Amino acid sequence: MKILFLGTAAAEGYPATFCNCQNCSWARRVGGRNLRARSSIIIDGKVLIDIPPDIRSQALRFGVNLFDVEVLLITHTHDDHFYHRELRLRKWPFVTVEPKYLSVVANSIAIDILNEEYSDVLDLIRVNLIYAEPFKTIELGDYKVTPIIATHKTCYEDEIAYNYIISKDDTSFLYAVDSGPYQSFTLRYLENIRLDLVICEATLCTVSGEVYRYHRNFDNAIEFRDWLIDKGVINKDTSFVLTHFSHVACPSYEKMNEMLKDKEILVAYDGMKINL
Repeated sequence: MKILFLGTAAAEGYPATFCNCQNCSWARRVGGRNLRARSSIIIDGKVLIDIPPDIRSQALRFGVNLFDVEVLLITHTHDDHFYHRELRLRKWPFVTVEPKYLSVVANSIAIDILNEEYSDVLDLIRVNLIYAEPFKTIELGDYKVTPIIATHKTCYEDEIAYNYIISKDDTSFLYAVDSGPYQSFTLRYLENIRLDLVICEATLCTVSGEVYRYHRNFDNAIEFRDWLIDKGVINKDTSFVLTHFSHVACPSYEKMNEMLKDKEILVAYDGMKINL
């Protein structure tokens, strides 16, 4: 699988839209890998995880043709992951060439929102809605997708946020964004999985995890990596990549690299590529 990071920031982007703090000012001045759009990745140009407001500009920036996307996995309904208004652009007069059918995989809340918004035009926008049950694997062409329960909260009290395990052939990886440390039932499920890559959020970076338990900081991420190694889910040579950074808590790309250089952990950036 070929993985491309289209965005690696938290909800506000990095630098944040209306912020002029030290981190945001540095990012604007230095640019490069310090400029981050809202988080999303694309696999083999076909499977997109989350659809943030930046999706069009980032696709153009990195030479991705969204016409080729066949599967969209939604983690949860926060706007930086579920900017579903973009889907209305899949029909005439916004397109003159009919797009491929797009399988949208999501939790029940997101499916209900999409049904309410697009029920009368699902065929026109060529979208197939698939309700994903926790820990139940779905086969989508060459890919197997398994949603696992994240530790996250939205404005919908009964929403279950997902992280995803994506498999193709004999290769699997975990995309673990927008989740604090997992609850015991998710950890029990992971104990029986073998992974070739872990992409893990670190929204809080240097801030205590007690501030907001629905995201991870560096310490939480390192503890998670150690747990995965201890359980045999990964080994010490398995790539472990951090993403979804907030300007409030996370320093520059260069400083994060320096802080984590002895931890065998990679810091993601927009445009980063990983081949599995």
